[in-house]
Amino acid sequence: MERYLLDEGVLDEVMIRRWAFDLEAELVQQDEDLVLHDWSFAATILDLAADPSCPKAEYLLEIWDDFTRNSTVHQVPSDLEAARQALSLAEAYKHHSGIARWIADQRERLKCVSRTGPTDRATALWMADMMLNGLARSCPIDIILETAADFLVQMSFPNPSYKEWLLISKATGGLRYSRYWPEGAAEPSWFDPKPRHRAGS
Repeated sequence: MERYLLDEGVLDEVMIRRWAFDLEAELVQQDEDLVLHDWSFAATILDLAADPSCPKAEYLLEIWDDFTRNSTVHQVPSDLEAARQALSLAEAYKHHSGIARWIADQRERLKCVSRTGPTDRATALWMADMMLNGLARSCPIDIILETAADFLVQMSFPNPSYKEWLLISKATGGLRYSRYWPEGAAEPSWFDPKPRHRAGS
């Protein structure tokens, strides 16, 4: 029976470092990258990603980039603040080319979700590429619908059944993200980061 590191206890810095320096070690049987999607591991992951002796350094940086990109596109305020704090931590490693690219990309992502002002077609495509692609993936980006108010941008994976969308306002540059579009629906099911309050609360 195969054993995984998380079978031995709680994921912490010691376990992450042990895993990072052992090419044979696995954290869990499936989707081990997702267990590292946690802002509390920022300092550890950045340190390992910049370590030339770490055999999983590049893999860790790809995991980190995917996590931070995905967290930013959902625009939850606490995640955006955590991303800014992670950028501050990363300054200590900006001599590393991979982390320097992550810093540059993440700064642009934060600009994308806070921008205000008119947005043309070329800018919408650039924003979508920045928000939906990253170090570990580079997929086609296309505007599939343009209205007087918005651009609907689609990213297509090699797997034709999986796509992601951004709705980008022409007037403000504001964006909404979705990766769900139920069959027969007129538009994607948009993720809404705003808390819902009961009437009168």
